[in-house]
Amino acid sequence: MSQLLLSFLAFYYSGNKIVQKDASSTFSKPVAIALMISIGIGLHNLGDLAIGASLKLGSIDFTIFLIVCFALHNTTEVMPS
Repeated sequence: MSQLLLSFLAFYYSGNKIVQKDASSTFSKPVAIALMISIGIGLHNLGDLAIGASLKLGSIDFTIFLIVCFALHNTTEVMPS
């Protein structure tokens, strides 16, 4: 629960900074938060591309390593704290 609260506060603070940085900006706070979430999801998906790229390059050992690491990472994301 504390991780959820900390994440929310981090997004709230960052959203305020994005909105306040440029007074003439067309960003509202919800749009700024949505932008940060979409950028985070996009960066997270780069790891999936790394798995595909290493498989395409024929590096089976590195591919297996990435798959195991992503499996561990995704497992720990859904574990209760």
